[in-house]
Amino acid sequence: MVPHTHLAPHRPVVLVVDAYPDAAESTAMLLSLSGYVAHTATCGRAALDQARRLRPDVLVMDIPLPDGDGYALVRALTVALGYCPRTVVVTGVHGLEGRSRAAGCEHHLLKPADPEVLTAVLDRYADEVVPRT
Repeated sequence: MVPHTHLAPHRPVVLVVDAYPDAAESTAMLLSLSGYVAHTATCGRAALDQARRLRPDVLVMDIPLPDGDGYALVRALTVALGYCPRTVVVTGVHGLEGRSRAAGCEHHLLKPADPEVLTAVLDRYADEVVPRT
């Protein structure tokens, strides 16, 4: 996979939230290779703490989390940050596409997500990200 050089000089910050550490780390590694700054969390509380510190541009999350669900995380982020990052659901749970849209999640991919599809979705967001000062 070739890094996306069009993302420089600002590299969008992505927070990957998945209850399974290996899944979160492998997704973060893929995104890092594609030019993103990727961080991980394995529960809603850790994701909220990370988001407060990082102020991510994009959230890539699973729905089931050990301390709640991704939809509750979206609501909590909106309150805590005053905004919710662009959100991509990547989950193994079928039939939640409508609920994801209703919660404000812009894309809903089923696991295992095709890496090219995931990076293509994020690349669309990259052009909208405002460089940080």
